Amino acid sequence: YIVLKKFLTNPAFCILAGVIITLLFQSSSVSVAALQAFSLTGILPLESAVLLIVGQNIGTSNMSVISSHSADKNARRVSFIHLFFNLTGGLLATAGVLIWVNTRGSGEQIQPVIANPLAIAAAHTGFNLITSLILIPFSSKLEKFAVHVIKGENEKTEDEKKLFIDERLLE
Repeated sequence: YIVLKKFLTNPAFCILAGVIITLLFQSSSVSVAALQAFSLTGILPLESAVLLIVGQNIGTSNMSVISSHSADKNARRVSFIHLFFNLTGGLLATAGVLIWVNTRGSGEQIQPVIANPLAIAAAHTGFNLITSLILIPFSSKLEKFAVHVIKGENEKTEDEKKLFIDERLLE
């Protein structure tokens, strides 16, 4: 219990644990549900839960990066944007948690805010909503960045080159 409590106060451990849990479960929904179940023990501080959620979102991105490895360039660009999105949101959330923890103070008189399933659901939704609101205005820049990082055009097969839209379908 004491060792687990010590790990839960380490931001890097919480983020890494969130990534690993999501990679093991191969589902962010299952990993969030597991985190909610763990919160019922009453030993999970809210700031640790938020950092675990950051890791879970990054873990979700890793799955899309792995699955796009053999896909075309546009699919790799989408997975790159997904990873960039979650890394950016993760940096912002981590900064927010660290600021919150450091402004609360420390010592015996400060009681940690304990996470519960509702708080975890709200934090997960809030993470994605706030990150989206921040990054949506930069979507065209993100697209250009992804094209810059993953260069080239998609290679089309002969069958794909022969595809066309029948004008009658448009009418």
